[in-house]
Amino acid sequence: MRVIVLGANGQLGGEVVRHVAARSHKVTAFVRQPPNGLLDQTAEIRLGDARKREDLIAALPGQEVVVNAIGSGTLRKNEVESSTTAVAVAAARQVGISRYIAMSAGMVALDWPLFNYLLRPLIFRNIG
Repeated sequence: MRVIVLGANGQLGGEVVRHVAARSHKVTAFVRQPPNGLLDQTAEIRLGDARKREDLIAALPGQEVVVNAIGSGTLRKNEVESSTTAVAVAAARQVGISRYIAMSAGMVALDWPLFNYLLRPLIFRNIG
């Protein structure tokens, strides 16, 4: 299977690339900047900005699955995840890809009482 991972330079994206490559799938790492050296060496690298539809349209042909692991990397209020998702889903549909997986490492401790009653209201209040 051919899998493209958006946000492959991040912690979550890098793990996804390693996990998919370890299962002998063909992986394309879609990144804004050249890889930081931590990506699986078997991954094909495609540079582009996932907020730009034309960059994604150029990278998606031949892919069977899109995995979106783009995160904001900040606690400040932003729309990077929602804006890239809107562009990526539309681009995947345009080129005929029906398998789209969105992943996030945010809010991973939702069941932890200290997180719900202290950290979430004080630190993570901008994350919905």
